[in-house]
Amino acid sequence: MQQADSSAEDSKADGKWAVAYPGIEHRVATLSDTEREVLRLIGGGLTDQQIAEELHLSVRSVKTYVSRMMARLDLDEREQAAVLARETGLVNERNTHDA
Repeated sequence: MQQADSSAEDSKADGKWAVAYPGIEHRVATLSDTEREVLRLIGGGLTDQQIAEELHLSVRSVKTYVSRMMARLDLDEREQAAVLARETGLVNERNTHDA
């Protein structure tokens, strides 16, 4: 993932996704319904196995959705996706799961 400068990296660390990743909310909006739901569940702390059970999918399908979603959002780590889900309002304290 390329950053324009160190201030963008600092903003990412502070959770200011709109500054660190211009257009990220638009990219989230372009995800398929299933990709968006997978992102929300990652934000809630679920594992691939738990997501598969929740969505009635195979673990292999979940891994495919995770990979595609991460690529479309230009994310490198699952934790970035979890933070993004919370920062963009896809998940909140009431709908998080204990991992």
